[in-house]
Amino acid sequence: MNKSLIIFGIVNITSDSFSDGGRYLAPDAAIAQARKL
Repeated sequence: MNKSLIIFGIVNITSDSFSDGGRYLAPDAAIAQARKL
């Protein structure tokens, strides 16, 4: 059996996001934040 682990995250970049208050609306900011996860 092939055992592998995949971890992923979701970056919500909507202007009404409750978790980040819309801090990552610009594509570059969203990509930078995703890379930090």
